[in-house]
Amino acid sequence: MLESSRHRLRWLREFFREFLAISRSLLAIIVPVLLLLRVLEALGAVRHIGDALEPAMRLVGLPAETGFALASTMVTNIYGGLIVLASLPDLTLTHAQASTLGGMMLLCHGLILEGAIAKRIGLSFSLHLALRCGCAMVFGLICHGLFTAFDIGTDPSSLQLPQAPDDIASVDAWLYFQARNLLLIEAVIFVLLLLKRALEASGLDRALTWALKPLLGLFGVSQRLSSVFAVGITMGLAYGGGMLLQETRREGLHPRDVKVSLCFVALFHGVIEDTLAVMLIGGDLLAFVLLRLVIAVAATFILARVWCVPVCAPPRPG
Repeated sequence: MLESSRHRLRWLREFFREFLAISRSLLAIIVPVLLLLRVLEALGAVRHIGDALEPAMRLVGLPAETGFALASTMVTNIYGGLIVLASLPDLTLTHAQASTLGGMMLLCHGLILEGAIAKRIGLSFSLHLALRCGCAMVFGLICHGLFTAFDIGTDPSSLQLPQAPDDIASVDAWLYFQARNLLLIEAVIFVLLLLKRALEASGLDRALTWALKPLLGLFGVSQRLSSVFAVGITMGLAYGGGMLLQETRREGLHPRDVKVSLCFVALFHGVIEDTLAVMLIGGDLLAFVLLRLVIAVAATFILARVWCVPVCAPPRPG
């Protein structure tokens, strides 16, 4: 009985130590970046980026004003982009255009915050930015090309966008919103760690590793990263990145494996919540999931097998 109590106490101590380590690492990145984003929004950075994106929007068959929505998505998150779209009452999109815009938002949202997390783990900010923006553009060109070639998706899309709150610009509302989001992140990390421990205790982590084995094998990365892949794919880069950051501090994990895994998770994460969010503008679910997955796998494979030396190689000794 005494031994059982000691075991439970040790388990709780180890659990909360891991929880606090992940939380501390993430908050040290997130809080300063949130403050920076607030300053950028106040300086009108989104409008300048939107103006610069106008030629790219036209290239993929989108109205020029959607550049502002994509710029907001890139600087803040998908919901920031949706709010901008909701503020454009005269905007109408076809099914094809909604599919193109939604897919690009999925691939290049939250670049500053998620880029900071990626840099902390070991992937350069510039490479993370180029990878995600480049793949977003590839998605837009392919999606626009397919819909145009087969002359489909010309029917109007059904936009079901949230309206921006009247006090979104107030400091009090912003602080409340961000505090609520940070508490939500802490709660999700707590639940994810519980789930991870439950998988390990039940042996289901081995089944998860087996299911992801073809993908991990394709990239040539350690099977130990299966849980990181699963969390990143389903929940998002912040949560998967937090676990990946913790894994990098443990011995036996090759730096190349960490960085290649991060490249894939950066391109294909939050497949549940993020996909449901962009479905508010309509669009094609297969494009949002399948085409995005194909691009993520292809780009990561190239980085892992062809362009491996400058991106993924561990530092030379000495």
